[in-house]
Amino acid sequence: MQEDITVSAKGALIEKARARAEAWGTTLEDELQRWLESYAGEETEAQAWMAQQLETMEKLRHMSA
Repeated sequence: MQEDITVSAKGALIEKARARAEAWGTTLEDELQRWLESYAGEETEAQAWMAQQLETMEKLRHMSA
């Protein structure tokens, strides 16, 4: 279940953030959601993939040693 939160910031900052998100093909709401997940410690798919790749590289390094 999702809950709503209210964030207060200067109007110019919000507009710059919205423009940046739009340039990246996303929304400010989506970017805030991603930040909140990261801040809360929830691992994203990309982070999980990267951790798996690093683990595999470490195993290969030990095999070749």
